[in-house]
Amino acid sequence: MGMIKDGMCSMDYDDIAKMIKRHEGGPHNVYIDSVGVPTCGWGHALHVGSEVPAYIAERFFYLDFKKAIEDYNRMGLHLDTVRKAVIIDMIFNLGYKGLMQFKNMIAALRSGDYEKAADEMFNSKWHRQVGIRALELENMMRDGGDACRPRLPASDPTILSSDKESLWRQR
Repeated sequence: MGMIKDGMCSMDYDDIAKMIKRHEGGPHNVYIDSVGVPTCGWGHALHVGSEVPAYIAERFFYLDFKKAIEDYNRMGLHLDTVRKAVIIDMIFNLGYKGLMQFKNMIAALRSGDYEKAADEMFNSKWHRQVGIRALELENMMRDGGDACRPRLPASDPTILSSDKESLWRQR
């Protein structure tokens, strides 16, 4: 970067960036700034509705995805690929601590009872919150089929046909 000179001091933009970072604090946690605004990095305000560049959103996604995989691995489950995908998706959505609240589902997975595991998913607050996502993951848990194609019950009245169509087209 370039130099800034005013006769008394010379600083380049890297020096200025270092100074700002020192003033702002560390990059590793979201924090509330002095006027109550959630902030991350070095002074980057997180205003609702503000734009996040796609490359930053992708980076966040892959960091979170990697963490979900690490959390799955520490669970000590040995599932087929499709059911492993279900659990990783749920960890990504709920966080590790959130998934660990599904004690009966996890017990069913450990005993190989995938029908019971899917029932536990269905009978949860999470199911009511995430809708179509839950139905797709529950079906994957039940049948262990192809993870590359959503499988939604055709007769489920809670799913609009346009929602099912868009999911099938996205495959």
